[in-house]
Amino acid sequence: MKTDQTYFFPWVRKGLANSIPEADVFGNVADNDALAKMRAVLTIHTQYKAYPTEEGGEEKTLIDEKEIGLYGPADVSSVNPAAILKRRPEAGSKDFPVQYFPYVEFREPDLPWRYTPAQRTENRLTPWLALLCFRSDRVALYKDGKGLPVITFRGDKAEYEAAFPR
Repeated sequence: MKTDQTYFFPWVRKGLANSIPEADVFGNVADNDALAKMRAVLTIHTQYKAYPTEEGGEEKTLIDEKEIGLYGPADVSSVNPAAILKRRPEAGSKDFPVQYFPYVEFREPDLPWRYTPAQRTENRLTPWLALLCFRSDRVALYKDGKGLPVITFRGDKAEYEAAFPR
């Protein structure tokens, strides 16, 4: 008999982003807005042979170096609903028990860390994406000039700092 198991990972990342050289300092920097707009930059080193096109020409080994920028958090304007495997509570739910923990499960488990422009530090990696849950009287949802959803927080400074600790 097979039983389902749940696994919790502190972070998951695959692909080229594992080569990002910058350290993860997001929790220790005052200007998180500037950090959110960052892109990781990787330097790609290539070596290739150039063969002569004419007789008597010389074969050359060429070495080149290019910097490429990876997509970062500021490049993401929405998450495709097909990327979501499961969410609790379901959209529009009015009877989700308050003692339960709301969550989103993604088809690709690295999505919350995929666009973080840094490498792990001490086996931790700050996600670029977070699930925020508030009472409906504490937030307002509207669309900006481009039709993208914007959420504003309703409350005083103390409530804001309690909701969004450093």
